[in-house]
Amino acid sequence: GRSDDAVRNRWARLQGSANSACLSFSGSQSNLPKLAPPAKQKREGSEARHSWTAGEDAIITNSVTEWGRRWNRIAERLPNRTEHAIRNRWHRLQMAAADEQQISTVTLMPPPPPPTHKMDVEPRPALDL
Repeated sequence: GRSDDAVRNRWARLQGSANSACLSFSGSQSNLPKLAPPAKQKREGSEARHSWTAGEDAIITNSVTEWGRRWNRIAERLPNRTEHAIRNRWHRLQMAAADEQQISTVTLMPPPPPPTHKMDVEPRPALDL
């Protein structure tokens, strides 16, 4: 489906063109009916969103290791999850792992202590111009 922004933009374009067509026909915009925006559909039953579990994350990770990025095959192992949702979750898991690795690398390497004397500071090399 289309994103909410795409629907809103299309709706605004259509409403603008309809109003301008009626305006050129009647010469006035005061008697035009106001068009209501499209109603958003709510998810019900099995389509309702629910959080990812650690078990689902493990299935995704193991399945990608086994089959690669074949989201349709992985989706067969996760009922009520779409291929798109599984792919998005995989990418989020990868980003979280990268962030965690970066944080652990930063905490393992403390910053060097500041120099205590002016003699400890190395002189900057002269630039040849």
